[in-house]
Amino acid sequence: MNLGILQKDELEFIISSLERNDGMSDEEYRVHSIKHPYAVERDDNILITSTMKHYGLSDNKLNEFILNKFGNEDYNIDFFYELIYSVGSYTNPHRDKKICAQTTLILLSDNFIGGDLIVDNKKVPFNKKGVYLNFDGNKNIHEVKPILSGERRVLVIMFNRKNSII
Repeated sequence: MNLGILQKDELEFIISSLERNDGMSDEEYRVHSIKHPYAVERDDNILITSTMKHYGLSDNKLNEFILNKFGNEDYNIDFFYELIYSVGSYTNPHRDKKICAQTTLILLSDNFIGGDLIVDNKKVPFNKKGVYLNFDGNKNIHEVKPILSGERRVLVIMFNRKNSII
Protein backbone atom coordinates (compact mmCIF):
# COMPACT_ATOMS: atom_id res chain seq x y z
CA MET A 1 0.00 0.00 0.00
CA ASN A 2 1.11 3.52 -0.78
CA LEU A 3 -0.59 6.43 1.01
CA GLY A 4 0.11 10.01 -0.05
CA ILE A 5 -1.39 13.46 -0.49
CA LEU A 6 -1.79 15.44 -3.69
CA GLN A 7 -0.45 18.95 -4.10
CA LYS A 8 -3.20 21.60 -4.19
CA ASP A 9 -2.72 22.25 -7.93
CA GLU A 10 -2.83 18.50 -8.69
CA LEU A 11 -6.12 18.09 -6.82
CA GLU A 12 -7.57 21.19 -8.51
CA PHE A 13 -6.54 19.80 -11.92
CA ILE A 14 -8.27 16.47 -11.21
CA ILE A 15 -11.46 18.08 -9.92
CA SER A 16 -11.72 20.58 -12.80
CA SER A 17 -11.05 17.76 -15.32
CA LEU A 18 -13.81 15.65 -13.79
CA GLU A 19 -16.23 18.59 -13.92
CA ARG A 20 -15.62 18.86 -17.69
CA ASN A 21 -15.83 15.09 -18.28
CA ASP A 22 -19.02 14.07 -20.09
CA GLY A 23 -18.87 10.50 -18.80
CA MET A 24 -18.41 7.28 -20.70
CA SER A 25 -19.26 7.25 -24.37
CA ASP A 26 -21.82 4.67 -25.46
CA GLU A 27 -18.97 2.48 -26.74
CA GLU A 28 -16.96 2.81 -23.51
CA TYR A 29 -20.06 1.90 -21.50
CA ARG A 30 -20.78 -1.13 -23.73
CA VAL A 31 -17.22 -2.44 -23.35
CA HIS A 32 -17.22 -1.67 -19.63
CA SER A 33 -20.47 -3.54 -19.02
CA ILE A 34 -19.09 -6.62 -20.82
CA LYS A 35 -15.72 -6.54 -19.02
CA HIS A 36 -17.12 -5.67 -15.61
CA PRO A 37 -20.66 -6.97 -15.08
CA TYR A 38 -19.99 -6.50 -11.36
CA ALA A 39 -17.61 -3.91 -9.94
CA VAL A 40 -16.29 -6.28 -7.28
CA GLU A 41 -15.98 -9.95 -6.43
CA ARG A 42 -18.91 -10.78 -4.22
CA ASP A 43 -17.32 -12.55 -1.25
CA ASP A 44 -20.24 -11.39 0.89
CA ASN A 45 -23.27 -9.33 0.07
CA ILE A 46 -21.75 -5.96 -0.70
CA LEU A 47 -24.08 -3.09 -0.17
CA ILE A 48 -22.98 0.09 -1.85
CA THR A 49 -25.61 2.68 -1.12
CA SER A 50 -23.58 5.45 -2.67
CA THR A 51 -24.05 7.14 -6.03
CA MET A 52 -21.62 6.07 -8.76
CA LYS A 53 -20.60 8.43 -11.56
CA HIS A 54 -18.59 6.88 -14.40
CA TYR A 55 -16.12 9.02 -16.30
CA GLY A 56 -14.94 8.64 -19.88
CA LEU A 57 -11.34 8.18 -20.90
CA SER A 58 -11.39 10.88 -23.59
CA ASP A 59 -9.41 13.48 -21.58
CA ASN A 60 -5.83 12.62 -22.58
CA LYS A 61 -4.28 15.17 -20.19
CA LEU A 62 -6.14 13.68 -17.23
CA ASN A 63 -5.32 10.11 -18.32
CA GLU A 64 -1.64 11.00 -18.70
CA PHE A 65 -1.58 12.68 -15.28
CA ILE A 66 -3.23 9.64 -13.64
CA LEU A 67 -0.84 7.18 -15.29
CA ASN A 68 2.25 9.24 -14.43
CA LYS A 69 1.20 9.94 -10.83
CA PHE A 70 -0.31 6.63 -9.79
CA GLY A 71 0.48 3.96 -12.38
CA ASN A 72 3.61 2.52 -13.90
CA GLU A 73 4.85 1.62 -17.38
CA ASP A 74 3.14 -1.79 -17.22
CA TYR A 75 -0.34 -0.38 -16.50
CA ASN A 76 -3.29 0.97 -18.44
CA ILE A 77 -6.24 2.78 -16.94
CA ASP A 78 -9.11 0.33 -17.11
CA PHE A 79 -11.77 2.75 -15.88
CA PHE A 80 -12.44 5.31 -13.18
CA TYR A 81 -15.51 6.52 -11.39
CA GLU A 82 -16.57 8.66 -8.47
CA LEU A 83 -18.40 7.25 -5.47
CA ILE A 84 -20.53 9.78 -3.63
CA TYR A 85 -21.46 8.55 -0.17
CA SER A 86 -24.31 10.29 1.64
CA VAL A 87 -25.44 9.74 5.23
CA GLY A 88 -25.84 6.01 5.90
CA SER A 89 -23.82 4.94 2.83
CA TYR A 90 -21.14 2.30 3.24
CA THR A 91 -19.58 -0.76 1.62
CA ASN A 92 -19.15 -4.18 3.12
CA PRO A 93 -15.72 -5.85 3.15
CA HIS A 94 -14.80 -6.94 -0.39
CA ARG A 95 -12.07 -7.40 -2.97
CA ASP A 96 -11.99 -5.80 -6.42
CA LYS A 97 -12.09 -7.91 -9.57
CA LYS A 98 -9.09 -10.16 -10.09
CA ILE A 99 -8.15 -8.50 -13.39
CA CYS A 100 -7.43 -5.24 -11.57
CA ALA A 101 -3.67 -4.81 -11.11
CA GLN A 102 -4.01 -1.76 -8.85
CA THR A 103 -6.75 0.28 -7.25
CA THR A 104 -6.19 3.96 -6.53
CA LEU A 105 -8.52 5.97 -4.30
CA ILE A 106 -8.44 9.79 -4.14
CA LEU A 107 -10.50 11.61 -1.54
CA LEU A 108 -12.26 14.57 -3.20
CA SER A 109 -14.04 15.92 -0.11
CA ASP A 110 -13.54 16.07 3.63
CA ASN A 111 -16.80 17.57 4.85
CA PHE A 112 -18.09 14.33 6.39
CA ILE A 113 -18.02 12.37 9.63
CA GLY A 114 -17.68 8.59 9.64
CA GLY A 115 -16.83 6.82 6.40
CA ASP A 116 -13.65 5.26 7.78
CA LEU A 117 -11.64 3.30 5.22
CA ILE A 118 -10.63 -0.12 6.53
CA VAL A 119 -8.05 -2.18 4.62
CA ASP A 120 -7.16 -5.65 5.87
CA ASN A 121 -8.89 -4.88 9.20
CA LYS A 122 -6.83 -1.69 9.77
CA LYS A 123 -8.15 1.87 9.71
CA VAL A 124 -6.39 3.94 7.04
CA PRO A 125 -5.95 7.70 7.66
CA PHE A 126 -8.09 8.59 4.66
CA ASN A 127 -10.08 11.61 5.82
CA LYS A 128 -8.41 14.68 4.31
CA LYS A 129 -9.23 16.05 0.86
CA GLY A 130 -6.43 15.16 -1.56
CA VAL A 131 -5.25 12.02 0.24
CA TYR A 132 -4.73 9.06 -2.06
CA LEU A 133 -4.13 5.36 -1.59
CA ASN A 134 -2.64 2.90 -4.09
CA PHE A 135 -3.19 -0.74 -3.19
CA ASP A 136 -3.92 -4.17 -4.57
CA GLY A 137 -7.70 -4.11 -4.37
CA ASN A 138 -8.07 -7.71 -5.49
CA LYS A 139 -5.87 -8.97 -2.64
CA ASN A 140 -6.55 -6.46 0.13
CA ILE A 141 -10.01 -6.73 1.69
CA HIS A 142 -11.41 -3.23 2.07
CA GLU A 143 -14.58 -1.51 3.23
CA VAL A 144 -16.03 1.89 4.06
CA LYS A 145 -17.87 2.37 7.35
CA PRO A 146 -21.21 4.26 7.33
CA ILE A 147 -21.26 8.00 6.76
CA LEU A 148 -22.67 9.74 9.84
CA SER A 149 -22.96 13.25 8.38
CA GLY A 150 -21.95 15.15 5.27
CA GLU A 151 -20.92 13.75 1.90
CA ARG A 152 -17.82 11.63 1.12
CA ARG A 153 -16.61 11.82 -2.51
CA VAL A 154 -13.93 9.41 -3.71
CA LEU A 155 -12.39 8.95 -7.14
CA VAL A 156 -11.73 5.24 -7.75
CA ILE A 157 -9.24 4.35 -10.47
CA MET A 158 -8.77 0.77 -11.66
CA PHE A 159 -5.58 -0.15 -13.50
CA ASN A 160 -4.93 -3.33 -15.43
CA ARG A 161 -1.73 -4.66 -16.92
CA LYS A 162 -0.94 -3.75 -20.54
CA ASN A 163 -0.49 -7.40 -21.40
CA SER A 164 -3.93 -8.30 -20.00
CA ILE A 165 -6.31 -9.73 -22.58
CA ILE A 166 -9.23 -7.87 -21.01
